[in-house]
Amino acid sequence: MPTNMRDVVATRRTLAPTLADKFMPLEESANNTAVQAAAFVAAMLDGHQRAALPPSAGADVIELMSEASRLSLQARAKVVQAHDILRNLPQQLGLAFSEPECPPDVVGASPLRAVA
Repeated sequence: MPTNMRDVVATRRTLAPTLADKFMPLEESANNTAVQAAAFVAAMLDGHQRAALPPSAGADVIELMSEASRLSLQARAKVVQAHDILRNLPQQLGLAFSEPECPPDVVGASPLRAVA
């Protein structure tokens, strides 16, 4: 534990980048898990229909994987929520940067367009 103010400031300066290095792979993993779980459920339902299986065939697996997909989406939402909060970490640590460490939310900044 740092004992003087200089050490505290040095520790604070490295905290945000250290956390960002750990967080970004976590965020990517949460997104990939949600995508893969949803894709699996969609493929299973599509295959079930195309194979003309009885409605009860594989229903337990479909239900389990649908729940897993829902939970992965919830986990992803929590990670996104944490990302929004972590953007303010440098300011909370008393460190001001001329440029934000995290790029702006470009998805939220630009309107969606319909494409053909």
